[in-house]
Amino acid sequence: MSEPAPSTAAAPESGLAEAPPHAAFSPELPLAALLRLSRRWRESTPEQRKLGCVREARIAVLANHTSQFLVAALPLALAARGVSSTLYAADYDQWERELLAPDSGLSEFAADVVLLSLSSCLLAFRGAAPSPVELADGIAERILGARARLRAEFVVTLPEPLAEELDTGVWAYAFRSAVNQRLRERLEGCLLVDLEPLIRRAGSSTWYSGQYLQSSKLPWHPDRSALHADYLARFISSLLARPVKLLVVDLDNTLWGGVVGEVGPENVELDPRGGGLPYLRLQRFLLGLHAQGVLLAICSKNNPEDALPVFQRREMLLSLSCFAAVEISWRPKSEALRSILEQLNLSPTAVAFLDDHQLERGEIRHAFPEVHVPEWPGDPIELVPQLVESGRFLIVRSGAEDRERQEFYRSERERQQARSAAPDLAEYYRQLQLLLVAQRVDPQSSERVLDLLAKTNQFNLTTRRHQRAALEQWLARPDAYVRAFRLSDAHGDYGLVGVLFAAPGAAGELTIDTWLLSCRAMGRTVEQAMFQHLWAFARDRGFQKLVGDYLPTQKNAPVAELYPKLGFGLVSELPGGGRRYECPLSGEPCAATYVALSGE
Repeated sequence: MSEPAPSTAAAPESGLAEAPPHAAFSPELPLAALLRLSRRWRESTPEQRKLGCVREARIAVLANHTSQFLVAALPLALAARGVSSTLYAADYDQWERELLAPDSGLSEFAADVVLLSLSSCLLAFRGAAPSPVELADGIAERILGARARLRAEFVVTLPEPLAEELDTGVWAYAFRSAVNQRLRERLEGCLLVDLEPLIRRAGSSTWYSGQYLQSSKLPWHPDRSALHADYLARFISSLLARPVKLLVVDLDNTLWGGVVGEVGPENVELDPRGGGLPYLRLQRFLLGLHAQGVLLAICSKNNPEDALPVFQRREMLLSLSCFAAVEISWRPKSEALRSILEQLNLSPTAVAFLDDHQLERGEIRHAFPEVHVPEWPGDPIELVPQLVESGRFLIVRSGAEDRERQEFYRSERERQQARSAAPDLAEYYRQLQLLLVAQRVDPQSSERVLDLLAKTNQFNLTTRRHQRAALEQWLARPDAYVRAFRLSDAHGDYGLVGVLFAAPGAAGELTIDTWLLSCRAMGRTVEQAMFQHLWAFARDRGFQKLVGDYLPTQKNAPVAELYPKLGFGLVSELPGGGRRYECPLSGEPCAATYVALSGE
């Protein structure tokens, strides 16, 4: 297929001889410069291509259009965002066969991420086209079938606006809206990327080219290939990265203009028609993250009696209740941040810190190298676009547990107050009115179960990191005990906090494979209620004893003596310092005095 000659304007490449090729990547590169840089990339060593990258991924690219320029740009765009990639590129418009055929190149590639780029241009003009809903259903069925078979993450571009969509009355608008609405309904669990913001950013006059669409089956102008790849790389890198769980913010000249200790709460700048706009823009951005489950915290050098009254002003978009932790004092910010992390029981690896003061940013970078500390722009009005462009705050997947996290920390503050007021620990436990509900793992709870399996370290007897395929094998066993546990108390809902798997072993034995409990529920005797539920299951099915292993790690010392405390006896020592225990199913298990138990 012949292609018109694209723009030959070159981007400057001086001074990059020692730098890796992706250091010269820019979304603004025209095609000629992009192809030269892609050639340098292919000719560079694997070590050079990995410079500055913090993760690796195998990416498959499928499309219903010409994808060679996207494939040339995508490895560079990903590496510029810290992802070293190995790519598989399907042939032109072979996406359906690749998804359906078990012997396709896609199946053999074992991708971590499958990028499916679908263009409206080559969907809307197919002969004897089905209705938009039928078309979307056909696409969804192919994707969902392949996703189940390949065990890969899917990133799917929603069909983009057509050039003729000049108003909502045009047929193309109704067609695309119906297709995309149906895809959103059917493809829950996939990452869906809307290209409309990208086209708006590029400008339709520079994005669309009927000449290239007709001759090359390329839905965008070739000179926009780097911009397109960078946009997709932002989503893919965010999907692969550890998401931001906590964003810690300063107050003065960050959430409002001015120093409250000098001008007073009533005079800090919050006027959206004047100097308060940059700060309200940031507040609105933070509110969006908060709604997606990102925790917010305050870390400010101030007098609380000066700063807190600002939150009563009607102009404030953020209320004090939006913050999971508040540290307002005059101690070093590194100490205050450490206190916040301890309060929330978080590590620094998924934390970002916003502060307008250069010295404060430097102190946090030195004390916590893992914390993401963005630079501050010369004009604060540019801060939010800069944060968005970085991709570090793109929350590509937000589940119910993430959104409930805000409420959990509010409830946890109430629990701490109740603990301080209670005369002793036993009375505190009684006041909590803990309720533990056992449930079978189902599609709605499986994502949270997989998350707990991957991340729980302290209360984890064996630390077996079962992946999705292994979990599905457990669920398919009719003789296995596979339960998840939800916890609530008088102050609120903890969410799904526990996982317990067991299966028949030797004659008469039920062997515990996995037993874990989220740190948010530790120290409340919940483990005794979990054990009671397992005990009843085993006894009712005629088992004679329970068997469990403790396999020590650097972090699971808190459960080293759990089995003896529950009445298990030591059977044998295991390699690596592990121990095997067993417990006869006679008599009654130890009582869960403070936890009510229900569920199947």
